[in-house]
Amino acid sequence: MHNSVFLREAVEGLSVKNGGKYIDATYGVGGHSRRIVDLGGRVLAIDLDPEVKLSESKVIRLVHGNFSDIKQIALQHSWSPAEGIIFDFGLSMEQLDNSRKGFSFKKDHEPLDMRISARGMTAAEVLNQFSESDLQELIPRFSEEITATRIVSEIIKIRKKQPVTTVLSLKKVIDRVTKSIRYDIYSRIFQSLRMIVNDEIENIRKGLTGAMEIIAAEGKIVVITFHSVEDREVKRVVKKFPQFKETRIKVEKQRRLAPYEGSARLRIIEKKYEITS
Repeated sequence: MHNSVFLREAVEGLSVKNGGKYIDATYGVGGHSRRIVDLGGRVLAIDLDPEVKLSESKVIRLVHGNFSDIKQIALQHSWSPAEGIIFDFGLSMEQLDNSRKGFSFKKDHEPLDMRISARGMTAAEVLNQFSESDLQELIPRFSEEITATRIVSEIIKIRKKQPVTTVLSLKKVIDRVTKSIRYDIYSRIFQSLRMIVNDEIENIRKGLTGAMEIIAAEGKIVVITFHSVEDREVKRVVKKFPQFKETRIKVEKQRRLAPYEGSARLRIIEKKYEITS
């Protein structure tokens, strides 16, 4: 079973009210949703992965969709305004271990798919069809890896002879550049590819903007990020809305973090007042 990141702290940040309407914008295996329900809240859950399922529940309603469409989904289900909204931008262990989509660099023989849904280009198609200039712009930006430009150049060179289509084939390209096995570099390059394939930064912008438009007065939006690029986008969006106050909760100063929480950051965004026209 996947352990939800910052489970107690994230849900405490919502200040759950009995009978209140909450949105879990990234349902996954449902840890945050179940905790909200335990505290008396009702949940509209959203997940892009069609493999995510929900047992019958009177207090959790699961919708398969993109959290970038959170405003439309909430309006369609009469779930606006919401008392609180939670975003967890990480993948579940189920997705990493069992999706067979090449999310993890540890799964050598899996294809480079990386699509959370079944739509759009695969990671292999991105690597083999995007122009060199596009790859040189996107992979270094999202990976923040100093060897990324050299890795892209090597991908361009290799793909002329043989397409890069599996986890192992991409790792071999990385190894040719680094001259060693570097798990940290694997992780950053694979994460950047996933972000490109699923248009994650644009989805964060749209989803967080939509959440701010449907949150109730004094409502709270809880965001868990795992990458500095994600975290900067969250802060950038919040700055556009003066009626919101954003606070970073440094969980590491309150308790020892679990291994899967090491790179995570928790932010609480509270609506302080309404803007009237």
